[in-house]
Amino acid sequence: MTTDIHLLPPSAIVAGLFDDLVAALHEAALSIREGRIEDRFRAIAVATEVVADLAAGLEGPATDDWSRRTSALYRYLNRLFLAANLRNDANAIDEAVMLVEPVRRAWQCMAAEEKLRAELARRGIDGNRSSVADWLESAAAD
Repeated sequence: MTTDIHLLPPSAIVAGLFDDLVAALHEAALSIREGRIEDRFRAIAVATEVVADLAAGLEGPATDDWSRRTSALYRYLNRLFLAANLRNDANAIDEAVMLVEPVRRAWQCMAAEEKLRAELARRGIDGNRSSVADWLESAAAD
């Protein structure tokens, strides 16, 4: 079953892209270690496409600090992908995973929080601490 991407909040879409990126990177590293050159190339191509999709989401030139740092991360990841392809270097892929994982987890947390806020709003709870605590107490009592 596929999910209509238009129904997802933006944070869930970005989190999903980071999931795809990490999966491609793990496949690339495994392919390098197992000597599967074509699979390595394909996995790195997928990772490069995902980074391009993420970079496209920055909308225009990076003018604020967050956008500049994120843009720099994406450029550095592309350099790591190039090094991994040219030198068949699993360490470059491992470094990319190390850099991407914390960002991935942050987007996953934002997506989960956005989903929770939507569910609370659907139930008529405004999301402040006392309302959530009251709702949790009543739910636990049921």
